[in-house]
Amino acid sequence: MSVNLAKYDRNNIGKLFELSQVRPTNTEEEVRQGCRMAVKYNLRTMYSSTLYWADVLKEELAGSTVYMGTGCCNENGDDTIKAQICEAEAAVKLGYSQIDFCVNTSALLDHKYDFLRSHLNALRGAVGPDICLKGIIEVCFLTNTEIQAISELFVECGINYVKTSLGLWGGPTVDNVRFIRKVLGDSNVGIKMAGIKAPRPQNTYAYLLAGADIVGTRAAPAIIDGLENMRKIGIVPAYNPD
Repeated sequence: MSVNLAKYDRNNIGKLFELSQVRPTNTEEEVRQGCRMAVKYNLRTMYSSTLYWADVLKEELAGSTVYMGTGCCNENGDDTIKAQICEAEAAVKLGYSQIDFCVNTSALLDHKYDFLRSHLNALRGAVGPDICLKGIIEVCFLTNTEIQAISELFVECGINYVKTSLGLWGGPTVDNVRFIRKVLGDSNVGIKMAGIKAPRPQNTYAYLLAGADIVGTRAAPAIIDGLENMRKIGIVPAYNPD
């Protein structure tokens, strides 16, 4: 998987972006506005912080091609597998097709790969093959050896995307993304970029050029609005759909 930015213009580049509304202070009107923005910009996915917002997302996204997304974990990834499966299954029943989950960072740092393999297989088996799973690995805490090991487990266990971080701690580097892309090779596993710091338009397109497939950010509309400026200064290649 890889992105050729020359094939994207304002009409279709939204499918590389996932909008998140995950602040604990979000009001219903703010979530509805986020959904409407996701539809307006033709984004890939609209994320809510919890399953509480399922009915709002269903109503606002009805008739669009925007997916419903949420998370099913705490930020350390150290829920029991039963707890994570329970939350993921509940999300699927409510109509969510995109589920992000945190990998157990402590287990990864301790190199408990058999434990992690069992966890990943159980989660994939519980939600079925049609649900898109994105595993969050917090690359800022990991060595390349650990990044490679968990990325290879994702390929083995049928996890759809390596997500680089939650965005709460240090974000990934371009070198991290390039390394993950090399590890994933020609597999069907993609890279979801998160934790991008300002200036976001420039940095976002640099990460996509480095090998990311999709980007999760609250700033998706502004980044899309900046596409043509990025083309004018040479960061993004000229539009060539052929």
